[in-house]
This record gives sequence, C-alpha cells and structure tokens, in this order.
Amino acid sequence: MESANTKLCDRKESPALSNRQVRRPDLSLYEIDDELLIYDETSGDTHRLNGTARFIWDRCDGTRDHGAIAADLADVYDVSPSEAKTHVERFMASLQAQRLFMTAD
Repeated sequence: MESANTKLCDRKESPALSNRQVRRPDLSLYEIDDELLIYDETSGDTHRLNGTARFIWDRCDGTRDHGAIAADLADVYDVSPSEAKTHVERFMASLQAQRLFMTAD
C-alpha cells in the first residue's frame, strides 16, 4: 500500500529518518473508555494503548512532527518538554518497529 507520498516504515529504518508519521488506514480501531485497541489484520497482532499513548497516536496524522506532539503532551499532561520528547520518541519507535505507521514524506 505505497503511494508517492507515503510508504510503510521499514523495520530497519531509524525513527530519526522520518519525524512525521501517519497511522496505517487498514488498521481496525476500537475505543474502550479513554484507551484504544488496535488490531492489525496483516500481522494478527493486537495493541492496547492507554490514554497517554492514545493521545500521541491521535496526533499521528502526518501534519505534526515529534516535537509538536511532545509540546502538546507536555502542555496537557504537565510534564517537562524533555520528558515529553522522550516519551514520544520511545512510543513512536515502538509502534514504528511494529509497522503501524506509514511515513509521511
């Protein structure tokens, strides 16, 4: 499912290579209170995101880079900007490794 503007993230690709991600459109999403359950039919994997992870996930629309998402996180959850950046980078790397994003070019 590649286009001229997006491609599936390669497991070998470093998160630093792309700082804007787009959620894969073929994932099934189920809301459970403030959490989100993600089912990947391709791999058969299920992922459950808590409220904070969902906050980050919801902002992965290709228009925001990691810095913008971290700034939002710091504002809403009252954490330091450096702590927010660390959380965003770790989360993005984890879900990128699981191929749940398409990279925005």
